[in-house]
Amino acid sequence: MTSSIDPIEENTNANPDCLPSFSLALPAYSADHRVQMLNKTLDGRMMGFEPMIVHAEPGDTVTFVATDKGHDSVSIKNGIPEGQAEWKGNISSDITVTVSAEGVNMYECNLDSLKAIKYPGKAKAVADEIFTKIAGGGQ
Repeated sequence: MTSSIDPIEENTNANPDCLPSFSLALPAYSADHRVQMLNKTLDGRMMGFEPMIVHAEPGDTVTFVATDKGHDSVSIKNGIPEGQAEWKGNISSDITVTVSAEGVNMYECNLDSLKAIKYPGKAKAVADEIFTKIAGGGQ
């Protein structure tokens, strides 16, 4: 079978400003991070989130899973970046939060925060540990 298409000859005089071009818009892929709300974390902490730190990008979602009942996830007032919507989950219910701004999003369990107030030294130690991990990029 013969082809009626002529072979393309190389044009060595082509003007690079006139070459065809295109841009390809690829869909943005976002991740869904899952955080368990637990009575006891893997490292033995009572009443906590696992993992404690999530590295998420704007557009990602974070789903707080009520693995153990009696917990919720609530953004801390003045603890989220500008442009991030506050959230308040229901007790013993999952909640999915969309990350909409770069920065650190701080959150708590309403019931467990009462214990943090009662034991401020322990709460400070946990906060110091979190900020050390964030600064070092650790998990």
